[in-house]
Amino acid sequence: MRKSLLSIFLVFCGVSLSAQDAEQPYLSVRETGETASSADLNRVIEKLTDVPSFTTMTYYSERRKKERILFEEAALLSIEPPLPDSGEAYAPRYEFELFLKDASFGDMKWAGEITCTDGVLSMKMTSITPIRFIGIEAAAEGALEIVLNIKKKDTRLSVECLGLARDPIRIISKKRTEQSLRNRLIAFKNYILSP
Repeated sequence: MRKSLLSIFLVFCGVSLSAQDAEQPYLSVRETGETASSADLNRVIEKLTDVPSFTTMTYYSERRKKERILFEEAALLSIEPPLPDSGEAYAPRYEFELFLKDASFGDMKWAGEITCTDGVLSMKMTSITPIRFIGIEAAAEGALEIVLNIKKKDTRLSVECLGLARDPIRIISKKRTEQSLRNRLIAFKNYILSP
């Protein structure tokens, strides 16, 4: 049986999902980018765990037809093991929970992990609260997943972002869901690649 591009990508990223989950998401979106950078992966971990700075991310709102702030509030609720003091080495794996107040979807909690092995930094996060759109529950908890993979090679920093919608987002068309997810992935990509 041939594996789908998505399942091959997920295996490459070290994401462990059942074969059924990997084969049948409602929607998957991929964004990539690369830039010259002197930042090492430790600096990227610092950015990804500096959750309050997520409020600087902007995205293009299809509904409003303009750039806007993606997260009005952002907080790291928990992380295990605790982050090291400045200058100390990072652990190879962290589990976290964070709060993000999305400009369109409101208050959301996410849970996930950050791993760094063989020169690849990966962050996987899954929504753990229902998704609301204009005050209406649009999807159940666990409906959205974001995977970020960052590699440093010589003077280049590359980012690969994958967004998965496990189920349809009620009251939003598939095309609009795809564009909304893509715009959020672009915001994460630009945040990681920015100096």
